[in-house]
Amino acid sequence: MREDAATDNQFRIDPDHVYAGGVSAGAICAAHAAVMDAGDDINEVIQGFIDDNGGFAGNTSDNYEYSSSIQGYINLSGGLSTATWMDADDPPFVSIHDDGDGVVPYDADFATYFGIPLAPLEGSLVLQMRADELGIPNRLRTIEGSIGHVSYLLTPEGFNESVAFTSEFIHDLLCGFVVATEEVPEALRGATLYPNPTTDVLQVKAAATLRWQLGIYDWSGRLVREATPGVALSVQGIPAATYHVRIFDLDTQTAIWQKVLVQ
Repeated sequence: MREDAATDNQFRIDPDHVYAGGVSAGAICAAHAAVMDAGDDINEVIQGFIDDNGGFAGNTSDNYEYSSSIQGYINLSGGLSTATWMDADDPPFVSIHDDGDGVVPYDADFATYFGIPLAPLEGSLVLQMRADELGIPNRLRTIEGSIGHVSYLLTPEGFNESVAFTSEFIHDLLCGFVVATEEVPEALRGATLYPNPTTDVLQVKAAATLRWQLGIYDWSGRLVREATPGVALSVQGIPAATYHVRIFDLDTQTAIWQKVLVQ
């Protein structure tokens, strides 16, 4: 894809925004492609598979001058051999997982095939905890009380909800809306917008010391309107829809994002 972008440009992609994703085994592949590198402590068996298949660059083409890095990944009921391979500069990710999954573990256990243990694997819960420690933006949707494997894709309603959850994360990632909570000052972290939904104006409820700037953005990432401290953000004249509102702290130069429904 990056070779095409640099040459014929048939597919017209943005080579700075390449994402990977998959379901079950495909999610495991995407997660490993995202985080594994030569500096990781990789056991001999896995390293043997890597060496036999062209190393980290692979052997499916000879265009080695183009990067194979990805900017984010979708992890649907997947996991990693070990979450310790995750580093602070690894890409963001979004996960969905049944908490009682008996095929690919939600926590840490063996991946199985018809009940036969195959290999130890750390699932979406462990990936989230590790990512939170490192400050890697991520989201996890847990299907609670479910012993199924990818149960959320087996009905039209579940499928649509899963598409919405994952695509919203990728959208936010593309538009710069994903912020690690560890980077946000306490005063800003507790800030909230009201009333929500709204038909008139938006106010910020936060610590008295917070000096903020508001910006409301539509789903294409376009700035629709903005306001500074002491001025409520009017939504009059803005089409009814769901928007992202950026609350920017002028003192610390950090921001959080919240969804607001304009009616």
